[in-house]
Amino acid sequence: MNMVNIMKIKFLINSNSDSDKKESVSFLYSTTNKSLNPYLYKARYVNRKTKEYIYRSANLNPQGEHIIRTDRLNMAVGNRAKLDPTVEQLGKQIKLRFFPRRSSGKTHYPFASVLSRKYKDGTCSMYFNKSNSGAFTLNGKKLSKTDLITTLSKIIIRATICDSAETLEDYIEKLLTYPPNVLYVLENRTPYTFYDHGIKQEVRINTRDIGSKEIAIEISDGIWGTLSIKDMNTFVNTFKHGSERSKKWSRITPRRLWFEVMGTECSEAQLKLMIAWLKQNRTEDMVNKRAEELLVSLNDVPNMTYFPNISLHANAENTDFSLYKDRLRKAILVKGQMYDWLLVSKMTNNQKHQTNRNQAVESFLINKRLSDSTELLGFPHEDRTISLVGRNICIDNVQNNSSIGDQLSTRAYIAMNDKTVVNAGMIHTIPKPTEEMNNRRLTDGEFNSLKEYLQEFSDRWDE
Repeated sequence: MNMVNIMKIKFLINSNSDSDKKESVSFLYSTTNKSLNPYLYKARYVNRKTKEYIYRSANLNPQGEHIIRTDRLNMAVGNRAKLDPTVEQLGKQIKLRFFPRRSSGKTHYPFASVLSRKYKDGTCSMYFNKSNSGAFTLNGKKLSKTDLITTLSKIIIRATICDSAETLEDYIEKLLTYPPNVLYVLENRTPYTFYDHGIKQEVRINTRDIGSKEIAIEISDGIWGTLSIKDMNTFVNTFKHGSERSKKWSRITPRRLWFEVMGTECSEAQLKLMIAWLKQNRTEDMVNKRAEELLVSLNDVPNMTYFPNISLHANAENTDFSLYKDRLRKAILVKGQMYDWLLVSKMTNNQKHQTNRNQAVESFLINKRLSDSTELLGFPHEDRTISLVGRNICIDNVQNNSSIGDQLSTRAYIAMNDKTVVNAGMIHTIPKPTEEMNNRRLTDGEFNSLKEYLQEFSDRWDE
């Protein structure tokens, strides 16, 4: 390969937070087809003897580096991302710069490129190319263009925290053994959607690696079928990413799924057991159960208390607790470094079927009430009632469709470390405390009284 003009490329990757912090890593890059990479190379002059353009590295900073930046991550990006938002954002930049676009009169553009990074224990290189037939490969492994871009993105992100060529090469080998989709299901179970009596069922199927060419899935209680890695990759594209290109897997029924993975027809009894088994593994039920376990575990964290059932605007002076029965919400009380916080789900516990929303949690910075403030709730302390007000702080949720439990627990750790995240510039919506706000903060005794009151309120509705 005729690779000249080796270029140093520095990747600046936005972190998964509400800040301007970036992870950085540098690679050396070269390619055989510079004419089709306008973002990286520019034609400087014409060689009069050969009548060809000479291409030179473009857009270099004073250190001789070409900088590739990912866009800042935010809630909107996370909503659109099908996988990890960071991988999606980096993948866009890789596709734009490293993969030549079509021009008139040509169908395929063969090229060979290399990205390499030197470590103390050696050099790790990624060779990727496109053949005359249009096939893509990475280190000799044939991949689709989409999988190649995703794999390169994952490797580059991993390199930001890797200090060994051997470690990074092992990671590359793992990615090349299994496509990103297959790695996903081995770690998170296989998504599948079907209809039962007209009702849509979204489930997760237990998944195991049984060799380099096959994946096993548990389609019924103790019954495992097999799929090739290629079929599993397509299956995930269909049921996780919404692709309808596959005639084999698109909208496949449980009966047909049994046949495809078992090689035999199922009986009516087997089909009923299969559907019952799958429905026990509904995605929403599994997410909610895991999230609830996570919330309960927060009671073991200092300065955090989880309450399954509270109601905003409840007042200790009102002894008729039944008035709040239909307004019960999940909540976490947190004593932060600067503020006291009450994190509350937006939906009541009677709306559990609507658990996945991008902003399903209200994050209240709480203080003792002034005379002209709107009351959040009231609680008894010693011989008086203290009224609280709350300032709702917006904290972006980057990942799409996180459960209420996940959103509550994430914000709880942010609230507990509020001073740290403000000083680090991670969350810009949390205000710096004023003297008035400090004076209105709950004392330790008042905070404990609030905790006891919320616990008593919550215990009334525990099943």
